[in-house]
Amino acid sequence: MSSNGMMNVDVVVVGSGAAGLTAALAAQTRGASVAIVEAEDLLGGTSAIGGGNLWIPGNGPMRRAGRADDLAQALVYLRRVSGSQPAIENARAFIEHGPRLVDFLETHSALRFSSIARHDYHADWDGAGFGRSLEPEPFEAGRHLGGRSGWFRTNPTRAPLTYAEYRTGPNPELVAERRQRDVRTQGAALIAGLGHAALAAGVDMFRGAGLARLERTNGSGFLIDLTDGNQLAVKSVVLASGGFASNPAMRRALLPSVEFVSLAAGRAAGDGIRSGLDCGAGLSGVGDGWLGAVHVPEDGRAPFLVVRELALPGSMLVDADGRRFVNEALGYNDVGRGMLAFDPARGCYPAARSWLIFDDAFRSRYSVLGTPPGAAVPTSWRQAESIAALSDALMFPERALASSVEQMNYVAKSGRDYLFGRGSDAHQRFNGDAGHEPNPCLGTISQAPFYAAPIVPGLCGTKGGLAVNEQACVLNRDGAPISGLYACGDVAASVMGFGYAGAGASIGPAMTFGMLAGETIK
Repeated sequence: MSSNGMMNVDVVVVGSGAAGLTAALAAQTRGASVAIVEAEDLLGGTSAIGGGNLWIPGNGPMRRAGRADDLAQALVYLRRVSGSQPAIENARAFIEHGPRLVDFLETHSALRFSSIARHDYHADWDGAGFGRSLEPEPFEAGRHLGGRSGWFRTNPTRAPLTYAEYRTGPNPELVAERRQRDVRTQGAALIAGLGHAALAAGVDMFRGAGLARLERTNGSGFLIDLTDGNQLAVKSVVLASGGFASNPAMRRALLPSVEFVSLAAGRAAGDGIRSGLDCGAGLSGVGDGWLGAVHVPEDGRAPFLVVRELALPGSMLVDADGRRFVNEALGYNDVGRGMLAFDPARGCYPAARSWLIFDDAFRSRYSVLGTPPGAAVPTSWRQAESIAALSDALMFPERALASSVEQMNYVAKSGRDYLFGRGSDAHQRFNGDAGHEPNPCLGTISQAPFYAAPIVPGLCGTKGGLAVNEQACVLNRDGAPISGLYACGDVAASVMGFGYAGAGASIGPAMTFGMLAGETIK
């Protein structure tokens, strides 16, 4: 800060998630002086607590792994996933520049990425690919960041293992060694690596300094009031402060009227969106989110996404009437969207309060919602010696649950879910049990006792936000760029529209548009 409390930099990036850190690094490497302001004491936002995957078609690590791709086909796939609402120019920009993002990060940071051996989430759709999802390799935060490693958010519920290591089974000795050396993986590795690169490039970082007000000046630039009392006068601003997943008032105003559980870290209060609107920005794609089925543990652990339990054989998801309503093995965003189906005849969302149904055989084979086989049954679960008794405990309509179980048992034996298609493509089978036949995602529910665990709609973040063009420039309500104002991540409308292409479909585009914003700033 200067002696009059004004920051002397060219660019201010509001927010320190993966998109904001990428924007700051890109702008700084182009010769601009950059400062990041973050409302929280910890840097990294929601990006730091997730899997850290990036969905990037045609990327370099794919080529290194011998996995071919076709960018034209990737665009075909993306447009089917997203629908027609996102601007085609933005979709093309992401597909074109995404591979360059990975090259940029591997050139200007200590991060290295690996292509994950998995299919896109709609593996049978035209243009779908294999290996487009990337994850950061383990990052030695203690060695690279030293005393500043504590600046960056981590997720204490995730062991420091890569995605591939989780799939093959945790190694306690490796986990202990990495924790001792502060070696981070997944989202924590991504954020620590980006933070290290930005600091090394000369980016200033101010923690505990949120955005209170953003105002366009009569000249060329912006005045920013921060929550710590300081004021900034800058030429360019990148809004990357997340969406509004943790703002109940904005959720009520803009999302379906169900009780969402937010999985977002940091503020996620819509500050960037409100500030963009104050500057005359337009909106696009609001009313949507990065959705999922969520379980809220009773023991004080943080709520979490439910994924594998929905694809493993011997379970099913039912609504408040005891009826299946979705292909449980779809990508988590699609399952979450299924939970928001509105019944106009009754004026309600019957799947907004759902139940995971399974039997004792399932519970004996798999860890269920963090409860390993043989552990005490959580009190939030319902348990009964018969399906009829479980149905009565849940106050379902007569025979509804029994009928759903009978249908599941029938399709499990045949191996073909003629109702919803569970286990019908490679992505779904990836999350199933490879040793189970004839379908790794379908199993009978027949061994007492029977269980029901509560599942609710969750928000990893929100999708809709400020309208931007293919360079991440914020557009006004007439569709013209607002000079000097940029947005990326959940502040901006997503190229994914209402869909989710594959693992990392939120972070990959967010970081790509962060890079484009940083490169475009003059």
